[in-house]
Amino acid sequence: MARTFPVLDDFSTGSLPNPAHLDANPRLRVTRDSVSSIADLCGELISQADMVLHLAAAVGVKYVIEHPLESLEVNTRGPKLFCVMCHKFKESLTCFNF
Repeated sequence: MARTFPVLDDFSTGSLPNPAHLDANPRLRVTRDSVSSIADLCGELISQADMVLHLAAAVGVKYVIEHPLESLEVNTRGPKLFCVMCHKFKESLTCFNF
C-alpha cells in the first residue's frame, strides 16, 4: 500500500526549497497555510493519517521578542489543535515539539 505524506506548513521560519529534493515525489502533498487558521483541513489530514508529527513552533529569540503575542498563539493554539484533532480521530501523536 503506497502511503502519502501530507505536509502543512506556513513556511514562516523556512522555505519550500528546503524539501526541494522531494518535489518530484507524487506521494508528498504540501499545503501552505497555518495549522491554527484551518482546523477543518487539519482535521481532514489527521483523520486520514496513520501517524501525526507535530514539529511546528515560533522560533528564534529575535522573532519571539518582536512578536510575543503571535509566538504565544503559534506555540499554544497549534499544539492544542493537534492534540484535540488527534484525540477526535483517535490517532496517536507521535512527536510533539515546540
